[in-house]
Amino acid sequence: MPNQKQKFGQWGEEMAAQYLISKDYEIVGRNIRNEFGELDLIVKKDDQLVFVEVKARRSENFGFPEEAVTESKRKHILEAAQSFMSDNLQLVVDWRIDVISIQALQGKSPEIIHFENAFG
Repeated sequence: MPNQKQKFGQWGEEMAAQYLISKDYEIVGRNIRNEFGELDLIVKKDDQLVFVEVKARRSENFGFPEEAVTESKRKHILEAAQSFMSDNLQLVVDWRIDVISIQALQGKSPEIIHFENAFG
């Protein structure tokens, strides 16, 4: 049974997925795991595959959500994306890594910020 933190993470990923769908992205996969880590969302738009890291926060106590994508986390996401691409050689397409930040402060509507090509 998921704990509160896991439920909030799942909520954030669903919010990000719905946001991306509204921007004409197609969901290809969710929570894809390999030996390097987990890829939150994999989406496609205009013949480009996009690996999306989702970060959500309920307060400002620990900074902005996107600040949680540390150098170590970036390395794991990049390695996981590269591994996914090498395991799926039939997907000879351009790809990038995006970050979606969701700030869900109490009493306010969630704020979603989409950082395209965040590691570029």
